[in-house]
Amino acid sequence: MALKRIGESKLRVMDNRDITTFNNQFTFAQLDVQNPTNEQFSYDLKPGSFVNAVCAKRLRGDNAGTVFLFLGETASEYCSCPFSGSNTSPCAAYCASGRKMFCQNAIGTNSCANYGMDNYTIGSCGTP
Repeated sequence: MALKRIGESKLRVMDNRDITTFNNQFTFAQLDVQNPTNEQFSYDLKPGSFVNAVCAKRLRGDNAGTVFLFLGETASEYCSCPFSGSNTSPCAAYCASGRKMFCQNAIGTNSCANYGMDNYTIGSCGTP
């Protein structure tokens, strides 16, 4: 839910400012949501592979290192459908079913399954 709220807030700010790319000038202070970063998760407003998306990284516990990506309404910016690349990419899932939330396993684990999600390769996300 936090990723969805952050993603929607980013889109509102971008729309209000008539910009197409959320850049490093923006922080949580410019959004109409509070920074939900805590001891359990860190959030990234500008993940390298999906600039207008948002992501979160699990910081503690058995699933530490698991990363979540929310493309939301920005999915069409990154994904041209039909998609012919890897079946484990967010674009394959977006084109096939409209999925907009993704999980990438922590290194050496199957942590996404603990959240009831499939593992996807989501690139540089969750490293704020």
